[in-house]
Amino acid sequence: MFKIVLRDCLREYLKKCEKNEVNTKHQEIVEDCINNGKIVPVDITLELMKIKMESEIAKRKKQEHNELNDQGESGVEKKKDSFSFKKLDENANIKNINIEEYNNKLKYVNNIYENKEVLEILKNNKCEQKAKYKFIIDGFPRNYDNFNGWINIIGNYAYVHLCLFLYCDEEIMIERCMNRGLTCGKNLMNPKQTKKKKNFVPFL
Repeated sequence: MFKIVLRDCLREYLKKCEKNEVNTKHQEIVEDCINNGKIVPVDITLELMKIKMESEIAKRKKQEHNELNDQGESGVEKKKDSFSFKKLDENANIKNINIEEYNNKLKYVNNIYENKEVLEILKNNKCEQKAKYKFIIDGFPRNYDNFNGWINIIGNYAYVHLCLFLYCDEEIMIERCMNRGLTCGKNLMNPKQTKKKKNFVPFL
């Protein structure tokens, strides 16, 4: 299981731009969005996210190759069989194969999809296949444009098992952002920057 934090993904890209390690074509836009509390265009976001996903998959493949060499194939298979998602509730064993078909049925009201529509998607897309590589993506999608962009750009490259939406009002959001430093040791933003980010809708 890999975890990708969108914020870290964007900042990592900017650091690589400073070191001339990557193409800097998006640098100006990403910097402007971060500094002014704007949402990075979805095509740029997904391009960088996909690069990160491919990088993590490449690392895992290398690790698996080394394990095969060190333990032999039978040892690796035994290790893989020690855990199975089948032990979890079947609601977690889903795969959005037909997400395009149900996309038009989603009702977008105040950035929240109606639960009955989401449940209908999950109900109709259960399957027994298990993805080889699994990701938890923190901070995406942030709005409907992000969601639609995922469908159009990522498509079948990755299947969505679950999207968890967390909502809070502006005052609570500002308080939480200002207190982040207490738990992570970072001074992430000041009140002015936090105000700019009030249009950010947190998703996991």
